[in-house]
Amino acid sequence: MHRIDKIVTNMNCFAVFDNVNTYIALWDTGSVKTVIKKRVVDELQLNHISNAVISTIINDSNNVKTYNMNMVLPNHSRFISLEVVCFDHTKPYDIIIGMDLISQGRFELFNGKLSFEIKELK
Repeated sequence: MHRIDKIVTNMNCFAVFDNVNTYIALWDTGSVKTVIKKRVVDELQLNHISNAVISTIINDSNNVKTYNMNMVLPNHSRFISLEVVCFDHTKPYDIIIGMDLISQGRFELFNGKLSFEIKELK
């Protein structure tokens, strides 16, 4: 049996097609929303949509900005557009993929490997 501590993948993200960057993403089933660091906002030149309040695992509330970001998921040919929140957490990941994205597809772990599929994006 495999013990999995974390699932990390590369994620291609963009606001416009001529500015696609690859970021390190942690898949986190305990996160309600997908979170990005300020560096991602700056590099992709994302436009601010609105404001929100998020709570972290230690129950502190944080005022954050939300952005619309496009992502090409691993093994998918089309992209998904998602409203994400910007929060400069201390984790070494650029993106934390939350249940707002994970719940839209089939998420499976088999022999320590991630399989995630949204049929409409294949």
